[in-house]
Amino acid sequence: ESSQNWFADLLLKTLGREFRGVGSFAAGIDVERRFLIDSLGVDSTAFDVVDGSGLSASNLVTPRALVQMLRAMRRHPGADAFVRALPVGGHSGTLRQRFRDTFLEGRVRAKTGSIDRVNTLAGYLELDGGRTWTFAILLNHHTAPNREALRRIDTVVAELAR
Repeated sequence: ESSQNWFADLLLKTLGREFRGVGSFAAGIDVERRFLIDSLGVDSTAFDVVDGSGLSASNLVTPRALVQMLRAMRRHPGADAFVRALPVGGHSGTLRQRFRDTFLEGRVRAKTGSIDRVNTLAGYLELDGGRTWTFAILLNHHTAPNREALRRIDTVVAELAR
């Protein structure tokens, strides 16, 4: 699956241009921070963003901040479009090959993230009875081969579903 990092950086600058009149990282980050803090209630001390792509080692976020954001987005007016845009386990995007032919196929909607020695998965797990769990799993500075790191993350998701 190809990465969309360039588009993410451009989108951040576009936010700055549209809402602050300046198409820069700084302006876009200001818009993003205000949305996350003021509109979604994410703890301002739990994240620091310096670009749109997430490639900078200076980007920091806690699993709790991701869960706060994801939970708030389920109640946001744009929730349907947001959730539909997420890859589905065993079916689409970066999760097309993950969770396939398991009891989790079609029940995980989440965003992946990976860069050297970092693998993440954050999103929603649809449980029986119509319940949905929100989760964020981040493996940072690990020494496992990429495939093993993904297997470990998927094992945690499977345990959450039990």
